[in-house]
Amino acid sequence: MRSLFLFAAVALPALANAEPATTYNTSPNYFPVVVMPYVPGAHVESPALRQRKLEAAIALKAQAAKLLEADGGTFTRQHEAYIRRKASAILSWDR
Repeated sequence: MRSLFLFAAVALPALANAEPATTYNTSPNYFPVVVMPYVPGAHVESPALRQRKLEAAIALKAQAAKLLEADGGTFTRQHEAYIRRKASAILSWDR
């Protein structure tokens, strides 16, 4: 019995210091969460405002198609600037 106690006293500290078997982690080392980009004022828009903006954008798209056809497939600088101004104005609506 005494020899068993002596063996346990000698063996347990050695077993406690033993290194665990090497394991390979195959899971990603990052947290896979998709973060939506911050769009200023997007949370403030009402559904009615978003609908008006969508309708205006669709109308501008139709107008741009007519201008593109009239310009022979490539916008003139004036028409391109006009479309950019109108699109910027639509995006800046807040009411």
